[in-house]
Amino acid sequence: MVCIGIAGPSGAGKTLLAREIARTLPGCGVLCLDSFYRDLSLLPPRERDKVNFDAPAAIDWELLTGHVDRLLAGERVAVPRYEFSTHSRVAKPDPLGPCETLVLEGLFALWHPRVRSVLDLAVFLDAPEAVCLDRRIARDTARRGRSEDSVRDQWRRQVAPMYREHVLPNRDRADLVIRGVLPPSDTAQAIMRHVVREPASTASGYLASPLESGS
Repeated sequence: MVCIGIAGPSGAGKTLLAREIARTLPGCGVLCLDSFYRDLSLLPPRERDKVNFDAPAAIDWELLTGHVDRLLAGERVAVPRYEFSTHSRVAKPDPLGPCETLVLEGLFALWHPRVRSVLDLAVFLDAPEAVCLDRRIARDTARRGRSEDSVRDQWRRQVAPMYREHVLPNRDRADLVIRGVLPPSDTAQAIMRHVVREPASTASGYLASPLESGS
């Protein structure tokens, strides 16, 4: 199995890119780290809103790494479904696997040592902060029951500082750093060319700073 990790700031386009790769590659599955936020259903609603979802501690790493291990073993898993409007998991999980290629995508896809250790290709998808914020506002107001003011406030208090502390340092761990303002289809093709070991020069124009894998 080929395992690809895609990290980067909120709003960079990680999910769209992962889906484009899965659409293009037969037998490709996507494991979104957002699915593994901790279930907060036992907390009062006001307490749930205080949780910092932009810190690594918000992820259920034990559950995530267990799913990754089973997928790498060729097994089928039940991926939790997370409801962001209530910060809780819904009853029916989504089946995934077996996979020929696995894409792990999320803020912290390159953060956890265990996850990094299984990656064949580590990708950091970068984009200007203004672009990321606009995309986050559009997404959260349309699909997560948030107001624009609340999104901007969360961005200022949590998203931006947590990005600098926990996400941005992983840029140096990436094999490829890619501009997130390019069409997902173009970016997916650049990644797939790298996976099959075509020369990095074939991806020029797509990659902000291609780095050769140390593996």
